[in-house]
Amino acid sequence: CGAAGDLAVEPAHSQAVIEWITCWLRPEASSAATAGLVGVARILKLWARRRGIDRSFVGYLPSLAYLVLLCYVLRVRCPAMCVPRPLTSVEQVRVLLEFFRFYGDEWQPTSHVIVAGFPAHTSLAERPAWARAPSIDDATEQETTERCCGSTSQSTQRGRLNTVGLETVARVLDPVDPTVNLARFLTYRTLEKLRAAMRDALDALSTSKSPQELTGKLFGK
Repeated sequence: CGAAGDLAVEPAHSQAVIEWITCWLRPEASSAATAGLVGVARILKLWARRRGIDRSFVGYLPSLAYLVLLCYVLRVRCPAMCVPRPLTSVEQVRVLLEFFRFYGDEWQPTSHVIVAGFPAHTSLAERPAWARAPSIDDATEQETTERCCGSTSQSTQRGRLNTVGLETVARVLDPVDPTVNLARFLTYRTLEKLRAAMRDALDALSTSKSPQELTGKLFGK
């Protein structure tokens, strides 16, 4: 997934991230992961790279965070797209539209904790061993905030959710270690640039009259 070096430096964590991604993206999965979803993830990764908004060290989001954002939209906003078959091209566009619509306009980053969880059809037995405890995505948003974020002093003491000297403007939780905020390097300035890019992408998807025109708008410099 191309997780930034500051986010996945421990081999055990890297392996667990791969296991989480597999639950969502493996083409042959019998749960909610589909080949079509792999295509959506690749489009988002390329789009973020071309827009220059995929580097946490300059105040944006790493690739892993975009996967978390995508899986949250699928689980919460597009449950009908979580199906045990490949997504059609039309369904892929619908997922992208909802992704850019939600994060460009509706997302309230200062109060809304983004937790990816697992596909709805994935049973506990199908999850990796480390994820077979009661799932965090089954909790309410308030419970999620309390369990993952704790108090401000606790977060600062851990030095993981909140980086010293930076104000937390959004919370996108690591799917393996929910004490880690993948969006911890976002600033209000970079967050607004990120959301503006998402609104531009939504406009491109809504107005393009051909695949060539859409490709140019999404990936052109």
